[in-house]
Formats: sequence, C-alpha cells, structure tokens
Amino acid sequence: MAYNGQEAYTVTVDEVEPEVKVAYDDQAFLGVKPGEHWARIKTTVCPKQTAKVNWFMFSLIDTNGGTYKGLDTSFHDPFPKPLLPDEINGIPAGPCRTGWVYVPVTDDTTFTSVVFQDGEAAVTWDTSK
Repeated sequence: MAYNGQEAYTVTVDEVEPEVKVAYDDQAFLGVKPGEHWARIKTTVCPKQTAKVNWFMFSLIDTNGGTYKGLDTSFHDPFPKPLLPDEINGIPAGPCRTGWVYVPVTDDTTFTSVVFQDGEAAVTWDTSK
C-alpha cells in the first residue's frame, strides 16, 4: 500500500495482466506501436480527500530495468472496463475506486514490478512471485 506525503489517498496494486487485447482498429492512435501490446495493472485508490491520480503515475518494470509508463490520454473509450478513474480534477474523497490502468509494452517482455510515482514519493510492488 502506498501513502502520498499528505496521506490524501492510498494506492494498492491488486493484479497485473502482462498481455491483454484492446479492440480498436487504430492501435497506434491509442499508443501501441508495431512490436508492442497492452498490459494492464488492476489498482485500488482510496481517497481521503481529492486525489490527483493518473495512469501515467504507474509503471511496469521489466527484468532488464526497462520502464513502461501508464498511458497518458483522456480517450479511454475502447479500453475494457472497469477503468481506474483518470480524473483531470482529481478523484473526490469517498469510497475506494478499483480499476485497470493500461500500459503499452514491448512484445516478449517479462515484468518484475509495478512502481507508483507521486512526485518525490514512490512505492514498488514485486510482481515476479
């Protein structure tokens, strides 16, 4: 579980799926290039006050130390739901929200961890087990 410096919210990584399909004709428009595919991270955010949590704050780390950042877009229509809210104005205080964060990754990549980065604070979850 991660706490940001002001304890405005907590973040937990629940699951990682290293390869998923996203049904959309123009994958490049979504952010996937040739030789890449989608991975996704299921995460839970529990806001105690308005929390500015975005997909690009999450990264997958591969066995060679390569970093794959979460998608930075507001066009979420084609992605399978539920999605983690990616709120421009923040996720309002209230109940926990659970959803997927999508990450474009290189084919044939094995991941060892997920990193959540909020400014200077970061937390890592081991996914190799």
